[in-house]
Amino acid sequence: MCLEGVPGKADTLLGIERFYPIFLAENAGIMIARPETGLTQPWRLHRVLDLPFVHRVRAVSAGGISFMVAATICGGKSSQEDWSQPGAVYVSVVPEDAGKPWHLQPVVTGLYQNHGLIVQEIEGTRYVFVGCRNGLLRLRVPEGTQDTWQAETILDQPVSDLSFFDLDGDGLLELVTIEPFHGDRLVVYRSDKGAWKPVFSAELAFGHVVWAGMLLGQPGVLAGSRRGREELAWHFSSHGDLNLKERFEIDSGIEPTQIDVMHERGRELIVSANHKPGEVALYELRAGGAIP
Repeated sequence: MCLEGVPGKADTLLGIERFYPIFLAENAGIMIARPETGLTQPWRLHRVLDLPFVHRVRAVSAGGISFMVAATICGGKSSQEDWSQPGAVYVSVVPEDAGKPWHLQPVVTGLYQNHGLIVQEIEGTRYVFVGCRNGLLRLRVPEGTQDTWQAETILDQPVSDLSFFDLDGDGLLELVTIEPFHGDRLVVYRSDKGAWKPVFSAELAFGHVVWAGMLLGQPGVLAGSRRGREELAWHFSSHGDLNLKERFEIDSGIEPTQIDVMHERGRELIVSANHKPGEVALYELRAGGAIP
């Protein structure tokens, strides 16, 4: 379900195992992956925590401490459409020795249909952002193990997934969301005196992935739909503003579920987990090629 590198630990990956479709995740948990010898040698998986319905995991470091942050999509299910039992966000310090006990503690409870979980640094402070039916929550990452995780709500409406980037080059981050849960809208927000104001929206169909950043020198947003054309598309503006009405289809008929982007000189690489064909696909974009 997820793979996440631990900051400062090139030989350590966190991940989620046994989260099966559709929401058959009573036996889900957190695993850690490390190579047996060198980084290019086989990696060994070791389950470190049982956490039913864990759906997202992230790693973040602050004050010299590495934390694991994990979110459960619900607390339990009697059927696929049962959302009556809320999930939560949990944290644990990542032990220096992976064989030592992990101490999992809930920091936010009562969350329904949690889907998005990202780490973002804003003005020198690291935050964990959580998208759920309750809204968009922001948790400040503490500097020490005895400090509390402070949470506040920055959007009141349901949010599925999210990303941050300075899309118009004014030095301030824009917020990009999919709304509501598995939603039909891609929304761009601009910060206005501490409040987030919507400035652009586009249609999606069962929106499931969003990434904001630069592709071939052009700022924009990658967004994926698991219904309709089941596509991964690039939304941008050739005028450098926030009216992202121009779009380029990367691929269709794929139902993208997760993506990542890697930048290399003269080209961009997009890795996409595509549900419909059951594949992990690598898309290459080169300067002067497909994206205007």
